[in-house]
Amino acid sequence: QKMHASPSGRGGARWATSRGRAGASKHHNLGPGSRNHRYTTRAVSPCGEERELPVSSFRRAALRKGVDDELSNRWIDLDPSGYFLIRIDDARGVICAEHFLNTINADGQACDPLTGEVIPCDGSYKPRVHKSFSARTAKELSVAILEKEAEERGTVTLLVHANYLGREFQRAEDCLARGSRYIQD
Repeated sequence: QKMHASPSGRGGARWATSRGRAGASKHHNLGPGSRNHRYTTRAVSPCGEERELPVSSFRRAALRKGVDDELSNRWIDLDPSGYFLIRIDDARGVICAEHFLNTINADGQACDPLTGEVIPCDGSYKPRVHKSFSARTAKELSVAILEKEAEERGTVTLLVHANYLGREFQRAEDCLARGSRYIQD
């Protein structure tokens, strides 16, 4: 590709063609005081929304995703007070969190509190909801569960569980605001 001197004469250059490299597309921004060019690429947010990002931001996003993926695969002790299934209700404009009871066996597996059977992860297990919560924002939901609920018998007893819920509530709020699909991690 050929480069030409900047029209302002202040140095710098602009690309003569809009072909990008390595799958990136070319974005021209020749306005006053701006960079003469930058490369962009398509990226997908955790909620599935696509948008253009500068390559440097794309690389940082890829690095963050790699770190997140690695951390998602680490061992975390399950909370003996139970677990939450989180979803968004677009019609009502709220984040919903349903709490389910469980026990933890000697191998660290979640078990049905009535039968003692290990809870399968294939969707076939249909437990009874212990408590339901809904809120307009991640903060409102966190306060309801982690502060107000803690005054009674808490539904969260481990800090790692509270940390996980905070991240998931924030992701759910982001998807709700964007009108995107939310899938719990």
